[in-house]
Order: sequence, then structure tokens, then C-alpha cells
Amino acid sequence: MDHTPAKPRRKSGDDTAATMLNGLQLIVTTPEQLQQIVSDAVAKAIANTKPTTPTLLDMAGLGRALGLSAPSVRKLIRAGAPFLSCGDLKRFDLAAVCSWLASRRNTPSVEPVPELEAS
Repeated sequence: MDHTPAKPRRKSGDDTAATMLNGLQLIVTTPEQLQQIVSDAVAKAIANTKPTTPTLLDMAGLGRALGLSAPSVRKLIRAGAPFLSCGDLKRFDLAAVCSWLASRRNTPSVEPVPELEAS
């Protein structure tokens, strides 16, 4: 197997020299270029990630998200909807409120209809 490196190739418009050796690419670059390469790669990697902290909504935001009026949101609070207190303000995690609502969902109980006796 030949271990002599190939001649460095330059990408058009780029000062970076690349050399192929045993299927691996060796790149010679400046610290500034390396910083830009890493910065671009990190930006691309985190562009599609979702934030891990929930977005907290105020009462109006919760009402908009659920399609409820302000009095209806206040009824949910009185009924025990989960919220966080920030001083005198209430903030809501939409996922937590939706889970709470789902746990309170009324499932109608169906009474069996007695069979009619044949006369």
C-alpha cells in the first residue's frame, strides 16, 4: 500500500489545503478558519433542537392556547389547574395544564339497557 501523501488540493476560493491519506482527509487551516468551521457545525447541530425548559404562559396566553375566555381560565385555577407563582403573578406550563385537564376528563358512564322481555 502506498503511504505517500497526495499533493494538497485547494478548494476554489478557500485557503484550506486538503490532503487524502489512506482514505482520511487531512486539512491544514488557520485557527480563525477552524473557529469558523466549529462555530458553523455547532450552530447547525443546535438549530434543530427543542428547548428543554417549558415556555410559561400568563393567564391570557393560557386562554389563547386553550381557546378559553379569562373567566374560564380563572375557573380552571379555582378547580386546581397547576401553575407557578411568580410573586403575585401566575404562570402556566401548557403541557402540565393539558395533562391535568386530561386527568379530569369526564367519561360518561353508560348504563346497560335492560333487555326487553319477550311477551
